Amino acid sequence: MLSKNVTALWAKKNFEHDEQLWLPLVIHLTDAKNTINWLYNHWLSDSQRQLLKYTSSDEIDERSDEDVQKLVKFLGFTHDIGKATPAFQKKRSYIRDDYLDDQLIEKLIRSGFSELDESDLSSARASPHAIAGEAILEHYGVPNSVGAIIGGHHGLPAQEALRKQIVTYTANYYLSDTDAEIQKKSGNRLKKNFLIMA
Repeated sequence: MLSKNVTALWAKKNFEHDEQLWLPLVIHLTDAKNTINWLYNHWLSDSQRQLLKYTSSDEIDERSDEDVQKLVKFLGFTHDIGKATPAFQKKRSYIRDDYLDDQLIEKLIRSGFSELDESDLSSARASPHAIAGEAILEHYGVPNSVGAIIGGHHGLPAQEALRKQIVTYTANYYLSDTDAEIQKKSGNRLKKNFLIMA
C-alpha cells in the first residue's frame, strides 16, 4: 500500500478546459515503467533487444532477458525520480496558477511534508529534476552509466560532477542545508517510498 507521502507528490500540473489538473508522481512513474516495458517487448526488433544484453561491444558475457527487462523497467520507473525532491515539488506551474500551486503544497504539508512550507530553496534551479534524479541514483549506488541515462533523459547531460550536487545544494534534496534531523527524515522518505519500489 502506498503512503500518503507518495500519493501527494505531483509529476505534472496544468489548467485545461476550466479545470485544474495534476498527475501524481507515482502514477507517472508507473505509466512510464509500463510503457517502456511494452516498447521494449513490442517495438524494438530482436537485434535491438540483443544489443541491450551487452554493456560494451567487446563484452563476451550477455545479460539474461530477465535482467535486461528489469533494467528497462527500472529506467522507466526512475526516469523522473528527481521530481520527488523539494526543489521540484515547490516549483510553480508554467501557467502561474497560484491557486493550484498552493493547493498542491497544502496537500504535501498535510501528507507529512510539514517542513516544505518553512524551507527556503534559494538555489532550486540548480537541481533540475533530470540532474537531481541522476544524483540521487548515483548517491544510492546505482552505476554511473545508468544514472547518466536518467540525467540526460531530456537531452542535456550533467555539466558538473554530480558528487557535488547533493552536497552543494543539500536543501534541494533534503529540505535543509544544516538541520541533520530534517535531512535524515527527508532522505529516508525518498529511499523508503521510491527506491525500494523501483
